Amino acid sequence: MPAKLDIPLVFTVDPEAPEVLKSELERFADGVYKYSQDSAKTFAQIPQPSPPQVLAFGTVTRVRLRVGETLVLQLPQPNVKSGGLSLWVKRESTTGTARIQGVGCLINGRASKLLPAAVGLYQVFFDAENYYSNPQLAADWS
Repeated sequence: MPAKLDIPLVFTVDPEAPEVLKSELERFADGVYKYSQDSAKTFAQIPQPSPPQVLAFGTVTRVRLRVGETLVLQLPQPNVKSGGLSLWVKRESTTGTARIQGVGCLINGRASKLLPAAVGLYQVFFDAENYYSNPQLAADWS
């Protein structure tokens, strides 16, 4: 629910009494401050997306998500010296959404792929140019 707008929009200005203008400006500042505090409470309840989790070669990354959770797994930066290396992602729950994305390269011919909702161990292989998974990751039609 949005915060109630309680900011004064009408002001009294008396050229012969400068303290009235000061009082009106203080009333305006107080209204803006209260509005910003109420708005901060409202927006603080919105979950913020977490930054991508960067994967590493030679490791197993365990993924256990709750219903409604979303996770982005970022593949390591492409480097010719890393050709032939693999990493693994172990899906331990069937809930939530996990997306694997490459930066400057493709995974199974696409910029990103969904990790299947099925529990299992997924190997991601780097051939010094692009990434490939075994078994195939879910099709990304978005």
